[in-house]
Amino acid sequence: MLASASAEKPEYEPRGDDMLYSSGTTGRPKGIMPGLPDIPIESENVPLIRLFTAFYGFDQDSVYLSPAPLYHAAPLRFVMETQSQGGTVVVMPKFDPEYSLQLIEKYRATHSQWVPTMFIRMLKLPEEVRAKYDLSSLKVAIHAAAPCPPEVKRAMIEWWGPVIYEYYAATEAVGVTLINSQEALERPGSVGRDGVLGTVHICGPDGDDRRHGLHRRRPLPLPRRSVQQPHHHRRCEHLPAGDRERTRRR
Repeated sequence: MLASASAEKPEYEPRGDDMLYSSGTTGRPKGIMPGLPDIPIESENVPLIRLFTAFYGFDQDSVYLSPAPLYHAAPLRFVMETQSQGGTVVVMPKFDPEYSLQLIEKYRATHSQWVPTMFIRMLKLPEEVRAKYDLSSLKVAIHAAAPCPPEVKRAMIEWWGPVIYEYYAATEAVGVTLINSQEALERPGSVGRDGVLGTVHICGPDGDDRRHGLHRRRPLPLPRRSVQQPHHHRRCEHLPAGDRERTRRR
């Protein structure tokens, strides 16, 4: 097949998209198939790439450490995000708390993404082990995927500094909230504010909005450059996350 293929670059190469499988919110396995974007492969007009580049500062000098397997949505997408900006990716074959610290020091990692269990295991290392590695290269340590106890996040910020960032989202990529270290210390347990990839709604089985009586903070301001989706003028539509066998965008 490769031998019969042309060596010339096609006139048009579509960017395509990932199709991931998740047991996500409820434990019911599902395939998540987004609509394919009609944009060329070299285009950066991809909402998630624009969002995370703006908020987390990925660029060609970024060194991203992935301590998690790439069959999960977030690790795969952050690896793709780093490579799209010309950065370097270091993928661990298996998570190990001390080895993670070794790799941060060895490769001068600037970005990484974790889950709370990994934080807890690193915090349980002996103090002399935690202190012997140089982690000063880290600019952004992102975590998601599960609730993080406020005391764990506070301990990580005390150890690594104000480089801890959290987001709340879903594989369907239909909404996201973001929070930095300072906001997390001011509002323990919060997962941040929305407003950058749509507005998050808490709905009941009948689809009614159930946020009545909840305090809603102002939407998150857009940093440096807009990360709104290019077709933000279209009519409002609700795209749920959870038990859906397929997610398509119109």
